[in-house]
Amino acid sequence: MKPTKLPSGAWRCNVFIGKDADGKKHFVSVTRPDKNDCIEEAVRIAKHHHEVTKDTSLMTLGEAIDAYIELKSNILSQATIRGYNSIRNDSIF
Repeated sequence: MKPTKLPSGAWRCNVFIGKDADGKKHFVSVTRPDKNDCIEEAVRIAKHHHEVTKDTSLMTLGEAIDAYIELKSNILSQATIRGYNSIRNDSIF
């Protein structure tokens, strides 16, 4: 995680969270006004992701729903996935 300064003056770190079944890399972008805050938040996210992958009981409900949708994306129809994502986004998890 190398923080980069944006034209707005804020700082951004990209946190690698893994690859999907097709080998595509996935990142989470963290943007904060202070460089140290950005690094701390990125480390917190990376640590949480690492803990969740080791012990799924630490997952939040939203993370579990996202994992289920990702796991079933090759099996379910696009309409079903859209419906699940709609429920996920419209609900408070």
